[in-house]
Amino acid sequence: MFKELHPNIRIRIYTSFLSRVVGAAVFPFMAIYFTKEINATVAGVLLLIQVAAQFLTGLYGGYLADIIGRKRLMVTGEVLKLAAFIGMFLANSPWFQSAWVTFFMLLLIGIAGGLVNPAAEAMLIDVSTKDSRAFMYAINYWAINMSMMIGLMIGGWFFERNLFELIAVLLGISLLTLWMTSTKITDTYVVSEEKVREGYGLKPVLKNYSLVMKDIPFLAFTIGGIAILGIEFQRNNFISVRLEQDIASNMMDLFGLFSFELDGIRLLSLLTVANTLFIVLFTSLFSRWIKGKREEPIMYAGFALFGLGYAFLAFSNHIPRALHRCHRPFDR
Repeated sequence: MFKELHPNIRIRIYTSFLSRVVGAAVFPFMAIYFTKEINATVAGVLLLIQVAAQFLTGLYGGYLADIIGRKRLMVTGEVLKLAAFIGMFLANSPWFQSAWVTFFMLLLIGIAGGLVNPAAEAMLIDVSTKDSRAFMYAINYWAINMSMMIGLMIGGWFFERNLFELIAVLLGISLLTLWMTSTKITDTYVVSEEKVREGYGLKPVLKNYSLVMKDIPFLAFTIGGIAILGIEFQRNNFISVRLEQDIASNMMDLFGLFSFELDGIRLLSLLTVANTLFIVLFTSLFSRWIKGKREEPIMYAGFALFGLGYAFLAFSNHIPRALHRCHRPFDR
């Protein structure tokens, strides 16, 4: 059935998977990078600026995708990404290192993502049908989680010692993604003259979004989603820095089978891998279980578990007893 999807959908899933694998090995650990190179307070501010820039660019990118075309905007974003990765590569090389240049390149990557993602999502809607859409998003969801799991495993083990090499691979993947987007994706969206006449200013953008703002249920749903993402992003910001600082490096023994070195960064990658495995393995099972049941109680139970889980991650240093300590304990 995957082969029956539109070629644009398949190419987008391929490029997204490749980008996320290497991106997940670098970007979730940038809070740790900036904390070490500058300080924790400035690191928090820098990452907030980067997220805000991507959010605002995404709002404008969604509008631009309608007046200049999906593919053209995606290619523009991929070119900006490639330029930013080149800058990150040079700013973390053995010959020159600069945390501030790295930040500005990260900011440019966020802006590029704000251009690419809305256009890509709109393109997926354009070329999919009502019957194929559920399968398309299911495959995309699995691909995203699998790529994040693989990338975080790589990053947890190699980020601190091999950042330059990881960025080099990321640069290569970006070049491949740009080539696939520019040569393999066909632009099926036809820009209307009415949209072009609206121009590129902020006034038509605000006019379009003012219509959305009048939809109160959708607005409440969006605000709730932002709040949830605000908590989830702390795994890669506050929680990653806390684990890196609070968890000392120790040799661990797994069920007496083999030993390995575990520190805060590697623990974060293992936690994310466990989370992703639960998603990949149990999503289908729980989907069948909740079928026909009232949605509200299940949704509220999910929110409560979500909050409790992140509250535990924010304060606890407890490691499961399956990992027997070989040296000094983690708990404090």
